[in-house]
Amino acid sequence: MTQNSENLHTKLHEKLDDCIGRLRTAQGHLEDVKNETATNIEAKLTAAKEALDAKKQEALAAKNKAEELGKAKLDETTEAVAAWKANRHAHKLGKRAERAESYADACVALAEYYAEEAEVAILEAVAARQDANNSD
Repeated sequence: MTQNSENLHTKLHEKLDDCIGRLRTAQGHLEDVKNETATNIEAKLTAAKEALDAKKQEALAAKNKAEELGKAKLDETTEAVAAWKANRHAHKLGKRAERAESYADACVALAEYYAEEAEVAILEAVAARQDANNSD
């Protein structure tokens, strides 16, 4: 595996691990709901919202980048890529690889953001259910 490939692998693996950790945290909130007080849930919700807000601009930039790169990917026809390979246009193939890596990076950044958004949604649902149960 080349150094570029290894760096890409490492970077994306770390980001995916972070996403998995976020989702496990959200899952833990569901499992702990019976033992949580409304105050604890509100504190977790506030913290989760702050984390989500902090990443909102980053997620918007990642979304725009993913859309831009997705459109560029459509322009790369199978025939064009085959011609680049046949004619050994390493520069064009390298740029294509860089765009594909950037697209993957942007998609993973969006997954991270949506994992945090899911955590907020779960905590909001838990808080709303507690409110409904306490009003009985």
